[in-house]
Amino acid sequence: MKKVRWLHASVFVMLLASSFVFFTPDVVAQKVHALLVIMDGEADIGVSVDIDRKRIEKLLSDIQNKNVCRVNTDVLKSSENTATANRVKQWIKDVRPTDNDVLFLYYSGHGGMLRNETFIGTQGNVLFRKELIKAMERAPNCRLKILIVDACSSAVDAENPTLNPDLKSTLKNLFVEHKGFLNLAAATEGEYAWSNDRRGGWFTSSLVDTIYEYPDPNGDNFVSWEEVFKATKKKTMDLFSRAYPRFDEDRKADLRRRNITSQTPKYYGTLPTKTRD
Repeated sequence: MKKVRWLHASVFVMLLASSFVFFTPDVVAQKVHALLVIMDGEADIGVSVDIDRKRIEKLLSDIQNKNVCRVNTDVLKSSENTATANRVKQWIKDVRPTDNDVLFLYYSGHGGMLRNETFIGTQGNVLFRKELIKAMERAPNCRLKILIVDACSSAVDAENPTLNPDLKSTLKNLFVEHKGFLNLAAATEGEYAWSNDRRGGWFTSSLVDTIYEYPDPNGDNFVSWEEVFKATKKKTMDLFSRAYPRFDEDRKADLRRRNITSQTPKYYGTLPTKTRD
C-alpha cells in the first residue's frame, strides 16, 4: 500500500511539475479580459454585426474551452442601449489585468474619418480611435493589448456625430454673428436631389452633420457660412459618388440621358458675411 501511494504521489508531483512547465506565466496568459462593442441596433447593418458578435464570442469560448487560458467577456450592445462612448472608456478604466493577462477590445459597427482621424460610432456620439488607443495605453500594463475594429475608415458617414467641442459658439457664429441672405439649394439646375430611408435627404444630412462637426479649416475659431457650405457641398457630392456604383442600370441610363453626373449643392447671390472680426 505504501508503494502504491508513493507511486501515485510521485505521478502527481510529476504532473504538477509539468503543469508549471506548460502553464508558467512566462508562456501563456492567465486571463483574457474582453470587451465587445456591438452596434446591432443599426437598421442597415444590425444583422451582420450580430453575426460578428457570435463569431468573436465563439473564438473567445474556444480559448477557454480548450484550456488555453481563462476568459472574461463583457458585451455592450446598441440594441440594449449600452454601447456608449462613456461605457467603453469606463470599462477600460475599471479593468484590472495582471502583468501576464491580455486586454482585448473588439468593435463592429459604423465608422468614418474626420479631419484625417478615424472614429467609430457609438450611441449618441462617436469615439476617435486615437482616444481608444490612449485609453488602452493608460490601462494597467499587461502582456498583450488588442484593439480590433470592423468598421469603415473613410469619409464621415455617421448620423449626427456630435464632435463639436463648442456647439453653442458655432451656432452663435452662424445664426447671430452673420448678416445677409443665405439662399441654398440641394442641387444645381438639371440635377436630382437624393435621399434614402436611413439618412433622409443627402443635402440636409450633410449640412447638419457639417455644423455638428465644427468646420473650421483655417483655425480662426469662427465658423462661417462659407466654410459650412464648402464642406456640405463636398459631403453631398461624395455621397453621390459612393452611391452611384450601386444604382441599377435603369437609373444609370436615366442619369446618362439627362447628363447628370453628380448632386451639386448651390448657393444663389452671395453668402452672408460675418459681423464679428
